[in-house]
Amino acid sequence: MKMFMGWDAIIITLTLVLFLFGWLAQSDTMMAIVLYPFCVYLFIRALSFFVSLNADQKEAEEIREREETLTHFRTLSDLLSLTPSQFERLVEMLFESMGYSTALTKASGDKGVDIRLRNGDVLELVQCKRYTGNVPVATVREFLGVMVDHNVHKGFIVTTGHFSVPACEFASDKGIHLIDGTELVETLRSRNIGADSVT
Repeated sequence: MKMFMGWDAIIITLTLVLFLFGWLAQSDTMMAIVLYPFCVYLFIRALSFFVSLNADQKEAEEIREREETLTHFRTLSDLLSLTPSQFERLVEMLFESMGYSTALTKASGDKGVDIRLRNGDVLELVQCKRYTGNVPVATVREFLGVMVDHNVHKGFIVTTGHFSVPACEFASDKGIHLIDGTELVETLRSRNIGADSVT
């Protein structure tokens, strides 16, 4: 309802402004001089409202996508059925429940980082791996390089699969926390994220 009221306001305002602009173009009176800045103001306000309305709609779509993500969460096999973006959003929600400020990176330019975390002024990084097998040590080594590039001392690799023994050994003293599929499901349950959908 609010959306339609918003669009009606935009249409009415723009119609009024265009009408006044047309009238002003044919008038040399003092009234025209006074009303011209007002018309410009109305036009700018209408455009500003249009931008704000689009931002609200985008935010509503993101919230709806998050809710849809939760309805898909049941078991580890269901996590594998999520799209990569849905899985990343679910992991983001997990860290939000831990008190972090979070930001998803763009898929086209994440450079090995899927989620940026803020714990106060401290930046931490998350990489999500929707795997069915083992995450190799090479992946952990690459992630350490990403952490060094960002001057970050703590990071997380979250997967639906498992980590190889060499990967676990390498990460143990590097500030890299490894969360495998079993731990992920248990943590989501313990924090009641998707709890109504868990079987």
